[in-house]
Amino acid sequence: MEHEIGKSSALISSCLEETKFNLQSGDVTPSDAIIVCLRVSRMFFGDTRLAPIARELLGYSESEALAAMSYFRKVDPDDDAVLWPSGPPSHRLLKGYRVPIFVALGQAANQERVAVKKDVLFCDLSAGELEAILERTNGDKTPYLVMGYEDNTSTAFILKTSDLVQLLKGLSERVCKFIDELLADLSREPNAPTCEGDRPARAA
Repeated sequence: MEHEIGKSSALISSCLEETKFNLQSGDVTPSDAIIVCLRVSRMFFGDTRLAPIARELLGYSESEALAAMSYFRKVDPDDDAVLWPSGPPSHRLLKGYRVPIFVALGQAANQERVAVKKDVLFCDLSAGELEAILERTNGDKTPYLVMGYEDNTSTAFILKTSDLVQLLKGLSERVCKFIDELLADLSREPNAPTCEGDRPARAA
């Protein structure tokens, strides 16, 4: 039995290493790499252990995004610690500008003066949605993107497309680091769950 477990661990490690290599070489997208990582790792790791990378795949909830914004702005760090005990993922923080919606839609006259304010936005979109946005805008060839409409202030958040490209690069690095952590766990205790009280999740 131990021999079979060790063999399975070696196969999973090999698959994870290959996935990391393919991600770094650009042969797979971050979302595809995460899907493979989750599928092959569930034999040894439970949902709690895999939750951080699953959140990157699925995106973050509105409450998580609001708590992250509060955290970065240092509004109420004690309350934010409940959702983000280790802090929100910094690669998802986008810097840009808050402008009136009509400006974001290209409806401002050239001579019209408008209020432009520097702002930040915690990007809660799923990995797949981020990839789709860049695909629709032809990568970083479209200078600016519009995100984060706020109906109550009639404003929108605009940012450089290159900053979204950097976000995906940061996401890829996060996935690679997470794979390295799983590989380290597998090499230490290939037949045991890595978190106290965590049980291996059922394979999809």
